[in-house]
Amino acid sequence: VWPPQTLTVDTESIVNECELMEVLPQRGSGKQFVPIVELAALLYLGEYIHARHTWRRWSQDNNNPPPLLKDWWNVGKAMMMTGSDDTATSSLWSALQHIQTNHPAPLNG
Repeated sequence: VWPPQTLTVDTESIVNECELMEVLPQRGSGKQFVPIVELAALLYLGEYIHARHTWRRWSQDNNNPPPLLKDWWNVGKAMMMTGSDDTATSSLWSALQHIQTNHPAPLNG
């Protein structure tokens, strides 16, 4: 099933499938969700450098990246804030709440 219902089951395989779907145009339907799922999965794994690279690649190749991709990048930026202060935590929860409120399941979680 694409997109996956959750990122918590076999997340590494989800990232691998996203990478394959990027380069193999005939592989699967729902390709519009690939950058979003890939970015969210990388953030879930704590792969912040790879997540940043994914964001840059998709946002530079597309002058108008999907709103959900931008919103997940805001989550990533909040996750990468240094320290564990209240500002970082507040930014993260605010970004996640925005996704939960403005985007349909399963892409909001």
